[in-house]
Amino acid sequence: MEKITSRKRQAIETKNKLLDLAIKMIRENGYDNMKLEEICAEAGVSVGAFYHHFKNKAGIIVESYRRVDEHFNNEIIGKLSSRSTFDRIIEYLVYQAEETEYFGIDVIIQIYKAQLSDATEFFLSTDRGLPSNLCRLIEEGQRSGEITDELAAGEIADELLIINRGILYNWSLKRGSYDIGSKSRRILTNYLETYKL
Repeated sequence: MEKITSRKRQAIETKNKLLDLAIKMIRENGYDNMKLEEICAEAGVSVGAFYHHFKNKAGIIVESYRRVDEHFNNEIIGKLSSRSTFDRIIEYLVYQAEETEYFGIDVIIQIYKAQLSDATEFFLSTDRGLPSNLCRLIEEGQRSGEITDELAAGEIADELLIINRGILYNWSLKRGSYDIGSKSRRILTNYLETYKL
C-alpha cells in the first residue's frame, strides 16, 4: 500500500474542502451563481489551486459523483438490510434516488449536463462503484435462483440504471414535487418483477 505523504494528504484535504464548499454554495445559490473566486477565498487557496484539482467548474460535479460512487462502494452496499436479493437490489437503487434529494435539483441538473458534455465516459463506466455493485447484486440473485439468467446481469443492471436515471431526470424536471424514493421503489419493483423467478 502506498504511503500518503503529508503533502499528498494536504492536497486531498484541499480538494475535499473545495468540493464541500462548492456543493454547499450550489445548494444555497445555484450552480450558475457559484463563483470560483468565492469558493477559493473561503477555502483560503488561490484560483490556480482550484484548477490544480479540477479541470473546470463542471469538474466539481464530476468529482461529487465520484464521491457518491465511493459512498455506495464503501457504505451503502454493506448496509442493505433486506433478506432477499431481489429486495436488496431495489433497496440499493432507492438509495441512489434518495441521494438525489441530498444534492438538490440544481446539482442533479448539472450532473446531467456533465454526463452529456464533460465526462460521458466516466458516467457510463460499469467499473464505477454504483453500477458494479448493482451488477454483483443481480449476479447474486441469479445464482440464488431469484432472478432469471436468461439476460446477463450487466444488461439487467444497465436497464435498471436507465430507468432510475429517467426517474431522477423527471424528479428534477418537476422540481422535486414528489417523493423520489417511493416513485423509484414502485417503478423499479414493477420492472424487476419481469426478471423474477
